[in-house]
Amino acid sequence: MLNKLSYQRILLEAGKTLAFATAPGGRLRVVDGTVWATTSGCLDDVWLHSGDEYRFGRSGLTVIESTRRSVVELAPRIGSGRMPSIASFVQRFRPVRNEPDRGEKA
Repeated sequence: MLNKLSYQRILLEAGKTLAFATAPGGRLRVVDGTVWATTSGCLDDVWLHSGDEYRFGRSGLTVIESTRRSVVELAPRIGSGRMPSIASFVQRFRPVRNEPDRGEKA
């Protein structure tokens, strides 16, 4: 199964695989279970267990395989999804400093 990376929680039965495109900063978190993950162009494969999180360092195709029934969460890098990042949201609502009129004294 090939997925585009957006926030998802996925149940993988033992021995099942999942493939998805990744971008730098995207995250894979194992909620329950154990998975093996490999990303194209990256020499290091990773083993992740319940509670572990892995942040992708490069774009590529990532394949994960569960060694037992596992629940994983996939999340895009912050600020890349449909919702704005908290930083951009806060920036839009910065307080405006009221300047006094030129004829008034502060």
